[in-house]
This record gives sequence, structure tokens and C-alpha cells, in this order.
Amino acid sequence: MYERPSVILTNDMFMGGEDGYETLILALAAELIKSDGNQNQKELTYVDLILEKNFSAENAIQLKSEFRKILKREYKVEDICYTLNSDYDAGAKIQVIQFLCAIATCDSYLTDSEYRFLLTVAQKIRVPFKTFRAILAMFNYRTQQHREQHKKNFNQKKKVYAASSSLTKAYELLEIEVSVTDKEVKKAYRKMAKKHHP
Repeated sequence: MYERPSVILTNDMFMGGEDGYETLILALAAELIKSDGNQNQKELTYVDLILEKNFSAENAIQLKSEFRKILKREYKVEDICYTLNSDYDAGAKIQVIQFLCAIATCDSYLTDSEYRFLLTVAQKIRVPFKTFRAILAMFNYRTQQHREQHKKNFNQKKKVYAASSSLTKAYELLEIEVSVTDKEVKKAYRKMAKKHHP
């Protein structure tokens, strides 16, 4: 089973004044969640879980309450990124991108608007594109195009066979009967491999 990469937010990075790191990162998380036009409950719950995992119960409750207030406000992403760029080091910026990627992909889908938001933030806080892509690659997700194709296939009631979906289908592909021996299966496989080898 796939295990999501851990997102670790350190207490010392979340200390600050009015525009402390916690406000900045939660404001970016709120803008990301709103970027595709709806507030996905899985994404909201994921932020809560990250806060609960990384902070004491008291601090997590306080940060979750602050996050709900932040969700109701509008923030200028450019201003947040400017502050992150000028006040925080590369490690903190990478941590922001990892946190945002985890939120965007927690429902196993990455919409086009979420991707554009992530890319914009990465560019504005000067995280190299290769680093951004490497961070995003840590997460298991499908794009909006995958989702639309899946809906299309489902609506047309097409059967989509996975490699292991049907043992009978495998025997058909090898052009053999189900009752053959293991030796004959191997022979048929080798024959098919030679036939389709470039």
C-alpha cells in the first residue's frame, strides 16, 4: 500500500509575531484549498491532522482555530511569497512547498488550478523547478485529465482491465488454455515476448 510522505512542521519555525511563519503557511494553505473553487473537506481535514501531528494539543487547537479564520479572509499570494522570500531560508521554503503539495494531493487528485498555484508559489519563493518537481513526485496523485478520463470511461460503462484483473484474460493474451501446465505458460510467455520484442 502507498504511504504518504511525512510532512514535518517544526515548532520553532511556527513562532513569530503577527505575520509569523504559521500565519504565512496557513494563509497559503487556505488560498491553495480555495484555488480550485471549492473547499475540499479532505484537504481541510488533512491540514488539521498535520497540525495535530506536529504540535501539542493546545497549540494544535489554537492553530486550527486560526486556520478557520484565515479561510474566511482573502490574502495576496504575492505578499506572502515576498515575506517568505525575504525572511526565511531555503529549507523553510522547501518545507512550505512540501506542505502545500501534501495538501493539494491528499485527495489523490491534483487539479490544474492547484498545480498552477503550487508552481506560482514555488517560482515566487525561488524554489528551483527541479526541486519543485522532485517534491511533487513524492506524492501519489492523478491529474485533472486522469479524473476526466476516468469519468468518461465510467459513464460509457467501459471495462478497464488492470493487469491482474482477470486470470482468464491473461491466458487469452498468451493464446493458451487455462488448463495448461506452468511449463507451457512460461513457453507461451517467451513466445509472446519474442513476438513483440522490438
